[in-house]
Amino acid sequence: MLIAVLVGVFVFVSVFFLFTLREQKKQQLNIRLERLKSQKTQKDSWLHVFGLFKTREFLKTRLDMCGLRHDPDDIFLTYILINTIIVSVLVVSGYMLLAFLMPVAIYFTAFHILDSLALKRMRKIEAQFRDFLISLALHLRVTPSFQSALVMTASTVESPLDFYVKRVVAGVQGGESIESAIAALKIIPNIHVHTWTDSVIFAVRIKANLSKLCTRSAERLGMKIRLAGKIYAQTAQAKALMVSLGGMMLFMMITTMSASPEFIQFYSSAFGRTVAGGAFLMFIFATLYVLKRIDKEMND
Repeated sequence: MLIAVLVGVFVFVSVFFLFTLREQKKQQLNIRLERLKSQKTQKDSWLHVFGLFKTREFLKTRLDMCGLRHDPDDIFLTYILINTIIVSVLVVSGYMLLAFLMPVAIYFTAFHILDSLALKRMRKIEAQFRDFLISLALHLRVTPSFQSALVMTASTVESPLDFYVKRVVAGVQGGESIESAIAALKIIPNIHVHTWTDSVIFAVRIKANLSKLCTRSAERLGMKIRLAGKIYAQTAQAKALMVSLGGMMLFMMITTMSASPEFIQFYSSAFGRTVAGGAFLMFIFATLYVLKRIDKEMND
C-alpha cells in the first residue's frame, strides 16, 4: 500500500514537473517572440534605418496634433514620391529653378495645412473640455467621489476629447491613483488643460472642493473661447480678403503677360522660365507667410 502511494506521488510530481517545464519553455518562447516582434517593428521604420529619428518623431507629433493616425514613414515616402514626379516634370519642361525650389514649397505648404488642422482640432477640444468641466462639476455636486463622477462624465464625451479622457478612466479603473491618471491629460498641448490638471492634482491632495474648481476653470475657458471666436472671425475676414486680392493679382499678371509678345518671347527662353518660376514661388511663400503670421498673432 505504501509503495503504491509513493509511486502515485512520484508519478504526480513527475507529471507536474514536466507540465511546469513545458509552460516555462512556452513562456520563454513567447518572450523571445515579443522581443523579435519589437525588433522587427523598429526595423520596419526605414526612417530609423537612415538615422532620421528626429524627423520621424517630429512628423509623428504633428500628425498626432492633427488627430491623424497615419504612419510617419508612409507620409514621408509619399512626400518623396510626389516631389520626385513633380521635379522630373519640371526638369524636362526646362524649369530648373522651379524644380529646385518646389520641394521646399511643398514642405511649407504641407506643414501650413497641418498647422491649420491642428489649430482647428484644438479649438474643438477646448470647447469639448469646457463642456466636460461643466458636466464634471454637476456630477461632483451629486456624487462626492471624484472617480465615480469622472467615469459618469466620460461616457458623455465625444471625439476627439474622448480619446484622452478614456485613457484617464482606464487608468483609474486599472488601479492608478487619481493624480497619476489625471496627469495623462497633459499630453494635450493646451495651457488651460495643463493648468486644470495641476490644480486637480493639488486639490485632491488637500481635499479641496473639486466642483467649484471645475466650475471656475470652465468659466475661464469659456471666456477665452469667446474672445478667440471674435478674433478668429476678424482674422478670417482678413485672410479671405488677402487670398482674394492675391488671386486676382496673380490672374491679372498671367493674363497681361500672356497677351504681350515681348513677354512670350522672353518666357520661351530658359532664363525667362527661371524668372517666372521664381516669381511664382515667391508669391506662394509670401501668401503662406502672411497666413502664418495672422494665425500666430491670433493665438498669442
